[in-house]
Amino acid sequence: MDDLLRLPMALDVWQRETDALVAAISESTLQELERRRLAHIERIRLTSDYK
Repeated sequence: MDDLLRLPMALDVWQRETDALVAAISESTLQELERRRLAHIERIRLTSDYK
């Protein structure tokens, strides 16, 4: 987790747990984290985004 937070990427962290973060992150940053296999990403969105 600490290594992930040290990366020069824009992460607006809302909550930090031992093995998880809740953060606002751009889609391009999420894709880069996935491409590099640095983190498992679970996207959580607002209900209004689905309507």
